Amino acid sequence: MQATAVHRLAQATVETWTHVEAAVARGEPADVALQSWWSEHRYYGSRDRRFMAGTIFSAFRWRGWLDLLEPSVSTRLAIAYLLDAVEPHPSAAALLAATPELVDAAPAGHLDLAGKAGWLAKTFALAGPPSPTALVPAWAPPLIDPLQLDGYLRAIQQRPPVWLRTRERDAEAVCALLAPHVGPAHVHPKLATALSLDRTPPSGLLQQLARRGCVVQDLASQCVALACQPTPGQRWWDMCAG
Repeated sequence: MQATAVHRLAQATVETWTHVEAAVARGEPADVALQSWWSEHRYYGSRDRRFMAGTIFSAFRWRGWLDLLEPSVSTRLAIAYLLDAVEPHPSAAALLAATPELVDAAPAGHLDLAGKAGWLAKTFALAGPPSPTALVPAWAPPLIDPLQLDGYLRAIQQRPPVWLRTRERDAEAVCALLAPHVGPAHVHPKLATALSLDRTPPSGLLQQLARRGCVVQDLASQCVALACQPTPGQRWWDMCAG
């Protein structure tokens, strides 16, 4: 990326975060606010949107720890990116321009929750690693069994894979179509129609895949359909609430 484009994307990420955070404070879901913002700013390309969306949702995911640091908005977003990323991004480095000592900080996306806490403590010279419980929203504890808190934290602090449902005979061809855009797709070992991806394909590619019967569908939903064993001529109503 050219330097101008790098800084433009960094600034766009700050502006988008500011809008989405304010919308969430008013009670609007973050994804709805983000889509609304993009409908008004159609000039962002798919790669730019992918970086912005990933960074913004990471900022919400790690908000409990980021609040402890009280960083500037740019630094907050850059740290959020680094906590989930497995490779550096020039716009993330641009976001850290106001914090020179962190510009060369290595991404921590390959670490587990304890490792990320240690990374944060070392990077910011904290007295000790932040507690995982700081990541739990204030409204959540009454809803969580204390014995399941550790598993809950591990689940919500990582990005779930994107699952596609395709025809079994098309799985190999679909994987070949996906590879140049999102990297390798993985066929589930027990469900040959289920493909997992590390990130969402571009919308244009999803439309192309839909024409051959391949759609985004969570693995659990695919398993429900498999367990129900619908037969030709039957009609089923999917009441999933997302």
